[in-house]
Amino acid sequence: LFIFMDIKEDIEIEPFPEESEKKKLIKKIIVISIGLILVILFITYIIVSPRVLNILEGFLVSSTLDNYTIKLNENFSVIFSPEIYNELLDIYKNNQKAEFKVCLKGEKVDGNYYVNSLYIPEIYAQDIFSVTSAECNSETLISLHSHPEKHCIFSQQDINNYDNFKQVNHDGIIGLICQENRFSFYGY
Repeated sequence: LFIFMDIKEDIEIEPFPEESEKKKLIKKIIVISIGLILVILFITYIIVSPRVLNILEGFLVSSTLDNYTIKLNENFSVIFSPEIYNELLDIYKNNQKAEFKVCLKGEKVDGNYYVNSLYIPEIYAQDIFSVTSAECNSETLISLHSHPEKHCIFSQQDINNYDNFKQVNHDGIIGLICQENRFSFYGY
């Protein structure tokens, strides 16, 4: 059994205070800004090619040479002798139409890679996007090749080559040069 009671009380309901014009304007600006950002992101996603994104990503994962030194992280660096860096730079400048490979020799001391000589292994084939060559020998500290300018990301083939190189020299790493003073390294 339900008993319904009719209770009437005078309850006054106050309306919500109206927003100030300033708050309305700020909300409008925020909504428009978010909308513009979303439109820009969408257009960028549609228009920008994967190649451009690859270049941007490459700049994030690569390092520039400073005083013949490339910082790999807080504890490790690759340090070139000036003569070897200049020789490498000459090889790079003379091979702009095809990738090349060099084997960098030196020593690893306290995690730092000191490069004091290089040699070019036998090259079997090369084009703008690849180089096929003999393996670097066990005295090689860094197996380095070039990529087209500003393309500083290792390919899956490069990573596979690293696995093979690691069997030749367990202290060895691979590297690539993608501009006159920009490098990426893997395996340190």
